[in-house]
Amino acid sequence: MLRPAGFASSPSQKEAPPQEEPSRPREMQTATTLSRIIAVLVSTALTLVAHPARSNQQSELIQNYCSPAKEEPSSYIDIKDYRIESLHVVLRHGDRSPHTVFLGVNTTETAYICSSEYRDLWDPDSSIMLNVSVGVSDEERSRALLFGRSTHFWYGSCERGQLTVLGATQLHRVGKAYRARYGSRMSVSIADMEVRSTDLWRTQQSTQAFLHGFLGNDFAGTRNNAIKLNVVPEDVDTFNPSFATDRGLIALLKQAQAHETYLAYLNLSRRLIEKFERILQYRLPDIHGDSVQTFFTELAVRKCHNYSLPCALSPSGFEECITEHDLAQASRNLGWESMFLYTGWEGRVDVVRHAIGGLLAYFVTRMKARIAHSERGMRFHEDSFADIGGTRHGQMFMTGADESLTSPRMFVMVGRDMTVAALLAALGSNEMDQWPGYGSEVALELWKKVRDVDGPTPRWVVRALVNGRPLVSRDPSSCDLKTVCEAGTFFGLMKEYIELK
Repeated sequence: MLRPAGFASSPSQKEAPPQEEPSRPREMQTATTLSRIIAVLVSTALTLVAHPARSNQQSELIQNYCSPAKEEPSSYIDIKDYRIESLHVVLRHGDRSPHTVFLGVNTTETAYICSSEYRDLWDPDSSIMLNVSVGVSDEERSRALLFGRSTHFWYGSCERGQLTVLGATQLHRVGKAYRARYGSRMSVSIADMEVRSTDLWRTQQSTQAFLHGFLGNDFAGTRNNAIKLNVVPEDVDTFNPSFATDRGLIALLKQAQAHETYLAYLNLSRRLIEKFERILQYRLPDIHGDSVQTFFTELAVRKCHNYSLPCALSPSGFEECITEHDLAQASRNLGWESMFLYTGWEGRVDVVRHAIGGLLAYFVTRMKARIAHSERGMRFHEDSFADIGGTRHGQMFMTGADESLTSPRMFVMVGRDMTVAALLAALGSNEMDQWPGYGSEVALELWKKVRDVDGPTPRWVVRALVNGRPLVSRDPSSCDLKTVCEAGTFFGLMKEYIELK
């Protein structure tokens, strides 16, 4: 994985903890670890500017966002002496059209191509989505000019932020990879699946594309075998972060951006942000602070479709352009911001809890229900959830082994980039410096031992894959999800993100 210059592979891996540290109270250990992380982040912020990415790194950074590298299904390895029992998959939607219009950019040369249903790509009988016509006619454009509206809008067939044909193809390809990887191992049918999406159109259509790839036309196109797509409004969706409606998360973001470490980073990145603002004639809304996220994601869309980056005349009359180097630098900066927000300051646990606490609680509950159902074949009560913390989640799923939880062996949710980033943070990923690209995926596998082997081995284990590759942990000594992590240990590590304060 390509890292911004100056990133150590991991604070915990780079230097071994002092000999006496295991006997320290947990609070002191946490403070020591955090101070090391902050030291690395401060050093990294300095090197972001002092050591810009080389030209080959620039292309790789952008390409990895537009189309992340995936592991081939043929390289998938089973866990010896174990059988996979359940699978939880979280994906980011595919490539989309821009959803922020910059007044300083002439977009008449762009033509993002979308479809209302993508029925032309796969099964013509599929009718999940409404038929919507999107486009700006010359008449509409003239009328907009007459009433003083900006006409800086792309030609083509996309609504703002809509899934493009390229994005649909990405998720279709991911679905086919999952069919090759898990189809015969799990023998998943429609009855074994639970599917969820955000309330955004692009995530719903991405879900449709994934299902077409995973199930094929034998299932996806027949009305008698329709799959229920669960969609929850953003205001009450605890499976996905919302920096628009979650007041607690908004407050945490402001606290993080007021942290002295983040302010030191801003002093270095401010020149790049000012260049973006000057050329694009766009000021970031207060809710985003001084993050480069909006600029990077909206500009990267153009590069994903091979469109040129914007230029504008400077006050002195010279043309000033956003370069590929600027975009690569923004990618590195965004990776730093993500690492800091989710792993590098005192409020990092609260950020993850607000962002995806409900999702993690659901994962743990479903896994426990699967284990209980397999081992005892009976329901169990709220006390069984005491170790995942918080009475609210315990009450919500107190009959955890009932049919509603044990029947679906595969859970699929398509969310946004922030959903995947928060999940990677909770799982202890050592690759937080790379912002999740289009079609990024995280798979949590629950395995059961099916035959006795020499030596002590856990009966139930959890493994995590990122884009088809084993997850690389920041601290593999606690729970190495790259190989296997004992299920009880995994539940304990998730506890702090699930507990309700």
